[in-house]
Amino acid sequence: MVNHILRNAIIIDSSSPHHKQTVDIWIEDGIIKKIGKNLTVSKAVVEYTAPNLHVSKGWIDMQCLIGEPGYEYSETLESASVSALKGGFTTICMLPNTNPCLDNRAQIEFILRRERELPIRVLPYGALTMQAEGKDMAEMLDMADAGITAFTDGKKTIDNPKLLELILQYSSQRNLLIVHHADTPSLTKYAQMHEGDYSTTLGLKGFPAIAELMAIERDIHLLSYAGGRLHIPIISTKASVEAVRKAKQQGLHVSCGVASQYLLFTDNSLQDFDPLFKVNPPYRSEEDKQALIHGLADATIDVICSDHTPVDDEHKVHELAHADFGIVNLETAFSAARSATHSVIDIDE
Repeated sequence: MVNHILRNAIIIDSSSPHHKQTVDIWIEDGIIKKIGKNLTVSKAVVEYTAPNLHVSKGWIDMQCLIGEPGYEYSETLESASVSALKGGFTTICMLPNTNPCLDNRAQIEFILRRERELPIRVLPYGALTMQAEGKDMAEMLDMADAGITAFTDGKKTIDNPKLLELILQYSSQRNLLIVHHADTPSLTKYAQMHEGDYSTTLGLKGFPAIAELMAIERDIHLLSYAGGRLHIPIISTKASVEAVRKAKQQGLHVSCGVASQYLLFTDNSLQDFDPLFKVNPPYRSEEDKQALIHGLADATIDVICSDHTPVDDEHKVHELAHADFGIVNLETAFSAARSATHSVIDIDE
């Protein structure tokens, strides 16, 4: 293999003695051999340098949809791995919304076997309910025995509060993480974008912010009652940030995330009816976007994810009302997040 030296790289790793130092990094056969100032190497090497070059450990993406198995025309495990590495991710958490659904031990073990062939780690979520349909609880403890520790139905919400209560109770037996999408489907059916001035002007049905808030507040109340650990993977409104902040102040085991694109775009991106900006949850108002950024700054929001949801042209390149929700973001998640937050959040945070 070719040996490399990265010149004048700033290391971002709070556990390293080189944290925030500008150094050279010698890489031999894919392994870091030496770190120091003005390194000289007797072997033939390829040198690489770039303005403002930073190096860190590989990142983890907590929300990524992969088409395999069943929807390989949109994404395979191999293609997702390549995109992840280009974006800096060495571990991705895979949603269970495949065909067949990852709702049983056999399907989880299939993904874990496939992972051994890949250059990154792929951690599959188990489905909360059978077929991720929100009706019957999946065999969570059996899937946990296969080695997974987190469960979700992806972007499907469990309407039945009693079922979610039981899921939280079962999860607490093994300290499993429940990841639950925040939505009230009866309020968002046929919605295309954020409900606001732009949706009114464009004549499109909107996602009301209250639909997300109602779901979060319900789930927080259930968490307080049933126990367990709850993660809300993507919040998108100012009110949601405030609700999670309050729950954390009460000492509940709740965390939340935001996808990087929600830190950059707002609902005005859809003025030209461009389906590339059709995502779920939708891009919200400027006020909501700023609240998300400040929620990251004060650690109310714990995680930035990609929410990588690839959609093939056949299902995306349509007039807005007929286009699928989704965005390709594994390769651009960090650059989007950094562009949006560089003035308020230090790079090592």
